[in-house]
This record gives sequence, C-alpha cells and structure tokens, in this order.
Amino acid sequence: MAFFLAGRLSAKYRSRLIGIGSIGMSVAAVLFLFPIHARTIIVYGCLTAAALPFFMVPLQGYVYDGIDGGADKDTPATTYIIVREWFENLGRVIGIVLFLTICVNQSPNHLGKLRGLSFALGLVQLGSWAILIPTIRKQRPKSPKRKSRQELAEGERKTANKRLNPMS
Repeated sequence: MAFFLAGRLSAKYRSRLIGIGSIGMSVAAVLFLFPIHARTIIVYGCLTAAALPFFMVPLQGYVYDGIDGGADKDTPATTYIIVREWFENLGRVIGIVLFLTICVNQSPNHLGKLRGLSFALGLVQLGSWAILIPTIRKQRPKSPKRKSRQELAEGERKTANKRLNPMS
C-alpha cells in the first residue's frame, strides 16, 4: 500500500514525501534506544515498511531525472544506471561485512553497544534529506506568472474576435 501511494504522489510531492519517509524511519530508529525484544523488532519492521517507500520512491525519481539530464550523446543513460547499481551494491556488501565483523568480535553481553550505532544509522535519512533540500529547490520548475483577470478577459476577447472575424 505504501509503495502504491508513494508511486502515485511522487511526481507532485517529491520533497515532502522524502521528508515524511526520513522522519518515519528516524522515529523507527528511536526504538533501538529501548531494550530490544521481539515485539520491538516487529514494530520496527512495520514502521520501516510503512516509511521506506515514501523515502526511496521519490529519491529514485530524482536520481533517474539526474541521469536523464546528465546523459551525453556518447554515453547512454544505461551506463550511468549500471554504475549506480555497482556502488549501491558495494555499499550493501561493506555494510553487511562491517555488521558481521562487529557482531563476531563482541560477546553477547556487549552487543548492547550496537544500539547507538543502529540509532545513528537510522538518522542517516534525515541527513540525506537535509542535504537534498537545496538541490531540490534549485530543480523545482518556476511557476509561470499568473495572468490577471483583465489579461485573461482581453485574451478571451481577442480569441472571440478571431472566431467571429477570421479575416481580421
């Protein structure tokens, strides 16, 4: 349901959706500051599942718009997409290796130190949203100047005169 809503609203409200998603994921990360039980993990999973699409779908829209805008005639857009996927997957592998290294080198009694790390990683989305806001504002298309009622009425009069007198 969240992916459906995020996909439908993404084109119009990208910046707001990224903000909602990042705040939702940060709220979910606060749960790591409390004692971790099965119920806490289930609530975290539900909150993350609800918030992640509102962060990722609009963010991917910005990425693909940037790829389309930056693609040269010599380099197809698919090349940029493949390079993006390489770095994305490299980050995942590094994260998993670091997590496993930390878990293996800690005794079960000291795994509570991961709470702070988990909370900090949960706030990364807020930081990325804060970094993206100036870029998003630069890319936002400027709305055309609204015409006054008098200009609109004058335009309608000219259009009506052309219909009535096509030779004029």
